[in-house]
Order: sequence, then structure tokens, then C-alpha cells
Amino acid sequence: MNTLQQELERIARLVDIYLQPHMTKREPARLWEAAYHLPKAGGKRLRPFLMINVCKALGGNEEDALPPAVAIELIQAFSLVHDDIIDRDDLRRGVPTVHKKWGIPTAIVAGDLLHIKAYDIVTKAAMKNEKVMLVLPDILNEINEATIEICEGQELDEELEKNPQPTEEEYFDMISRKTAALFKASTAIGALVAGSSPEAVESMRSFGHILGVSFQIIDDILGLTADEKELGKPVGSDIREGKRTLLTIHALTSGSPDEKRTILKALGNAKASPRDFSKAVRAVVSTGALDYSTKKARAYVEEARKALLSLPESDERNLLDEALTFIVKRSY
Repeated sequence: MNTLQQELERIARLVDIYLQPHMTKREPARLWEAAYHLPKAGGKRLRPFLMINVCKALGGNEEDALPPAVAIELIQAFSLVHDDIIDRDDLRRGVPTVHKKWGIPTAIVAGDLLHIKAYDIVTKAAMKNEKVMLVLPDILNEINEATIEICEGQELDEELEKNPQPTEEEYFDMISRKTAALFKASTAIGALVAGSSPEAVESMRSFGHILGVSFQIIDDILGLTADEKELGKPVGSDIREGKRTLLTIHALTSGSPDEKRTILKALGNAKASPRDFSKAVRAVVSTGALDYSTKKARAYVEEARKALLSLPESDERNLLDEALTFIVKRSY
């Protein structure tokens, strides 16, 4: 049986090979180069991995799941291109962000192109595959709902930044849409392509949602503590941008008056010094927010692991279980 890392790399290669002819040899070359920039830079390809392995675990074929898996990866890329513009980030996956390299106007259009290209890929593939065509309306509905939720989550994220006393409930509502929605769509589509029952589709949708929530909590932790080179994006940017993550919410609720003052001095303050940001990070850690958030993420992972038991025993189910362990132990 393949290890998780081998399977992630194998599926990443499948995605890259499938995607490449769809994103090259078109004019204007500048636009297509900008659109292809982020997908070409790689990434974990965790969502395609989830879709393909859920599909196979439920008796489906990898070849049927690959086109919608590529489409989901493009939806993710489109949302990241626009997200980087909003957050003014300079790095993503270890390379310059699209707007940094090509400018904001081209980056906006490149993101739009990635969005529509996702639909183009999955619908053209369905026209050549009767099995996928049968569930195409359901696949498109999952993509539509996930994209709508991503937009809602982005706006909730913006609103949280302006909220002086955000709650954990508001944070979880936001990440359930902004991040978990696409994980949820990936696992649900995997079940749909396998021709599964509505009950199995719903069970896998729940699995993807819970997994996505834990993924974002760990992402927030890494954004505060990881090695910048390994992470591929600036560490501490959440504090610079004023993001209300589970860590900052817990720290501002549980910290001492001095710790709260230190965090608030840097949180979303463009004029704060590097030293102010470093002190804010240390203050967040000193409140116990790291341990608290890690425990929350692990609790969600265990809940997702229970949802996996609805799948029959298989190599694919074992790989999905390994992915849950990877999520809480990853360093990038």
C-alpha cells in the first residue's frame, strides 16, 4: 500500500498532468501565465486526494473523480488569488503572489479565469463520461454551494477583523464557510462520482466539513509558529492583518491585561514595528492559546475519524485516516 506522502505526490502529479494542457498555449499569454502561476506552484493537493480516495473507498473509479478533483483545485486557487489581493500578501506556496508579480487588475481577471475554468473542465469531462454526466447537476451544485460559502466566509472574516470582542462561535462559523466548505464539497463529490446513496454522500460531506475545520485551526497555528520558508508564506501575517483566529480570540479572552495590551498594539496595526509583532506572538503563546487551539483541532480530527467508520475497510479508508493524523502534525 502507498504511504500517505506517496499518495499525495501521486495524485498531485495526476492533477498537474491533467491540468497542464488546459492552462497553456492560449492568448493573451500574460493572462494565462498569471492564472496558471498558483496551480503550477504546487501545494498539498489535499482536496483532490480526499475526493479521489473517498470515491475509491466507495467503489468508484479514480479516472471518473480526477476531472472534478482538478476543478476543485482550481476553485481553491481562484479563491487564494483573490484572498492574497485582499490581504496584500506577497508570498504564497513559496512564490510571489499573482498580484505581486502581474499587478492587481491581471490578478483579479486571472482569478476569475480559474473560477470559470473549473466549470469548463468538469462539464467537458462529463460530456465524455456517462457515469459522471448522470451526477453532473449534483457535482455542480456542490461546487456552487461551496463557492457561495467561501464568499460568505471571506466577508465574515472581514467583519471579524472589525469586531472588538469576537466569539469562538463567530470564528467557527467563518471557517466553516471560508475553509471547510471546499473540503466538504470534495468529499461529497467523491461519494457522488462513486454512485453512492444519499446517506453515504451526506456522511462524507460531514467528514469533509469536520476535517476542514481542524485543518484551518492548524493553519492558524502554523501561521503564528511555523518556519516561513517551509510554510511558503509570511509567518505572523494574521496578526499584521488583524485576523481574529482561534488563537487571538482565546488570548484576548484569557490573557492578562498586559498580554492583551501587547497583542492589541500589533493586531492589525500597519505602523507596528517588527519588535511589536514578535512581542505580540509571544504574548499569544504565553496565554496558552497554542495548547488550547491544538486540543480543539485534535478533537475535531477524532470526530472526523468516527465519520470514516461509515466507509468499508480498505486501503483508501486507511489513507484517509492517515490524512487526519497528517493534518494535526503537519509543519506546512
